[in-house]
Amino acid sequence: MKFENKEMDKEILDRLADYGVFIRNKAPQLNKEKALVLLGEAMLEKFVKEFVSLWKNELFPGCLLTDYEASSEEVHEWIHGGDLQPDCKSSLNNCKEVVKMESNIQDKLGSYLELFEQLKQKTGDDKIALSLITEISKDRRMEEIRQEKEAKNAEPATERQKKFMKKLGMDFPKNATKKEASVMIDEELSRNGNGE
Repeated sequence: MKFENKEMDKEILDRLADYGVFIRNKAPQLNKEKALVLLGEAMLEKFVKEFVSLWKNELFPGCLLTDYEASSEEVHEWIHGGDLQPDCKSSLNNCKEVVKMESNIQDKLGSYLELFEQLKQKTGDDKIALSLITEISKDRRMEEIRQEKEAKNAEPATERQKKFMKKLGMDFPKNATKKEASVMIDEELSRNGNGE
């Protein structure tokens, strides 16, 4: 790493390293001001993480910003005053969906932060805790995908599948699922293919 001012090289790098920031060898040249901005960002990031952890887990575990924020209707009333106009109602419904989505994201984020803190306490290492969170997230997503597939396969056979089975002259139960229909079609096609 090259600095415009060689005297600050070791001092700034050491201070950045204290906050877990390591500058790559081929990074653009830094002057003192830029290096201090990076150091300030690293310090602020660490402070925010520690503050959120303290605030959330120690001081006010049930205190969430979303509990105090005004509803979209209140915000609209404060900004525009009076009753909602018809064209505002549709945009307000869209806002409600966004607020609901943001709330869901906040809930998930909160649960991930809590899990991270628990793992960090058990392992004593941020990197290991983060790796475990990543693996847990992958496992959760794979389970969601599996459940989605099972739900999709449990849906009734499509009209297209039914028409195709009729075209093949197959007998099939009226309540056949997509998966069952798919298996029956494959078996019938392989029987017909083998017989030719």
